[in-house]
Amino acid sequence: MPTKSCIKKLIVPALICLILGACSASGSKKDLQVFCAASLTEVMTAMADSFTAETGFNVSTNYASSGTLARQIQMGAPANLFVSANKNWVDFLRDNNLLSDTVNHEIAGNTLVLIANNRFLGKTFTLKEAVNHRFAIGDPKMVPVGLYAKQALEKLDLWKGNHFLKGHDTKHVLKLVEMGEADMGIVYKTDAISSAKVWRVLTLSENLHQPVSYHMCEMSYAPHPATEGFLSFVKSQKAKIIWEKYGFNQLP
Repeated sequence: MPTKSCIKKLIVPALICLILGACSASGSKKDLQVFCAASLTEVMTAMADSFTAETGFNVSTNYASSGTLARQIQMGAPANLFVSANKNWVDFLRDNNLLSDTVNHEIAGNTLVLIANNRFLGKTFTLKEAVNHRFAIGDPKMVPVGLYAKQALEKLDLWKGNHFLKGHDTKHVLKLVEMGEADMGIVYKTDAISSAKVWRVLTLSENLHQPVSYHMCEMSYAPHPATEGFLSFVKSQKAKIIWEKYGFNQLP
């Protein structure tokens, strides 16, 4: 009769084989992993759903600030595609030899706006007046919308970095203003039009900051059969309707 140790020796290798076999089988059907800037939450979710319906490939999306996502990828997170709200974090990944040889794709644009909590509904403010209230921006070190905002405020000699509330992504900045923890803040136009709890006070002049552009790039370490198809889809005429629905400018 086999001893317990013998049975253990037989069972453990068998279980390992079953687990490896299951992983191999599921790996062939693995979702396309797309890491996206938080401001793309609504539009890229709609884009992924449309792409899945058209091709049958499932798309899993992960949303956070571009800097947070880039750091996650640097640490080994399994992204196939990365969409950043500026080129800086794409360059960061390129410098770390994590991108494929293909160029990054500039896919969409956006605009910065000053928003206020609805307690200020209908009132007008200049940026100079706004920064004297409880004011929120994205953390410029990790969040592109915060970097763009800092550029604009510095150009107007209004930068008061230590006095501003710092959001960990643009959706967090929006939430701070919605909840009244900040009176005003700077977010993307697409964030502002998605919320009924904030008042869009003014649009920042584009000559105050670098152009707001989204860049999509492919990871070199994680090829996927749907990568090129998704890249083509987000730049297609069909996708243009989706971009415009959510307030973005699709770029050629």
